[in-house]
Amino acid sequence: MELKFNLFEQQFNIADENITDRLNREIEWEKLTRCISEFEALANILRRQLITIPATRKRKSDINKLSFQRIGKAQSCLSNWFDIDLFKNISEADKIFLNIMFNRRHIFTHNGGRIDQEYIDNTDDKTVKVNQVIKFSSREIKRLIPLVRLCAKNFIEDYESIN
Repeated sequence: MELKFNLFEQQFNIADENITDRLNREIEWEKLTRCISEFEALANILRRQLITIPATRKRKSDINKLSFQRIGKAQSCLSNWFDIDLFKNISEADKIFLNIMFNRRHIFTHNGGRIDQEYIDNTDDKTVKVNQVIKFSSREIKRLIPLVRLCAKNFIEDYESIN
């Protein structure tokens, strides 16, 4: 995981220093949201391990259905069920930012970057309107990568502390 996040940061720095064309920069920033996909992959591996912990049938079903595309809801569930805190040492402003960015990545993946009502409902983002096409900025990606890395680190550490 550390190697992958180091690579994301390295790719960001190279692109930020060397790509001057706005369209090419936007394409690169969209690619770097892959850090969210890497977090989801890691989280799903750990989720499968959490299913092996003794629990009621309903709880096992809830754990099995847990989606990391909605990081705030996942955080709440993991905290309540296992005392796992994805947001340890993350400010309220950064939690809101993470929720927006995870949802934006979802919009890019499934909606071609075009805002829908579900996005607005999930984020309460007042800076956009339905059908607006959004882009990622270098400032957002530079902020995103270390925050997603910290969420992954928190998940691993708290998972490993389960007895």
